[in-house]
Amino acid sequence: MLAAERGEEPAAAQPAPEPGDGEPVFRVVMARGGRKGIRLERIFWRVVSDLAAARRETLGTVVADAADNVPANGNLASTLRVQAARWLQDRLTELERLTAAENVYSIVHATPSPAFVLTADKRIVRYNQPFLNFLQARLLASQSPDLMRAVRLTLDLHVEQVIEQLLQNPKLPVATGFALGVSDRRVRGQVKLVLAPTHEAAMVIAYIVQA
Repeated sequence: MLAAERGEEPAAAQPAPEPGDGEPVFRVVMARGGRKGIRLERIFWRVVSDLAAARRETLGTVVADAADNVPANGNLASTLRVQAARWLQDRLTELERLTAAENVYSIVHATPSPAFVLTADKRIVRYNQPFLNFLQARLLASQSPDLMRAVRLTLDLHVEQVIEQLLQNPKLPVATGFALGVSDRRVRGQVKLVLAPTHEAAMVIAYIVQA
């Protein structure tokens, strides 16, 4: 791991609840030719509707399937809540699998240009072979791991500022200057930064475009 400037990672913002999320709403749904009167909180109606859309089914079909699986001493509303929560949990598990940090590291290793992964607290946590070659050609006379730990990185923009810009417009990379140094040797250039597609921590992928 390369050492870099240290800083505080910004706290993740918590989503604000929508007004009326917990408000019970009564609806009558046609389910396989029968009418089902159900009272659910507004947020559960939204999730059940999203579930139906994801499965390309009607709301009536989802309700009918839930009615077929109501346990003894249970009720349809509770069964729908459980199915909605299970569907959300399954989606979250899959999204976390797809956005694991290891997938970001694989992207960087597969990139032909010099690239590295930078965390919000300004640590380089992964880099690819072209980046290592770049350092060895410009700064290092040896491949010693001790020398690698001596590398220092600075950016013309604060990483927190970069992450904020990318969150506002993730389709537009942020370009900024950088400097890498070891002892009295130093190289400057330009990088383009994009958000790393991971849920584990705030990270950016930096691509060296000019040096």
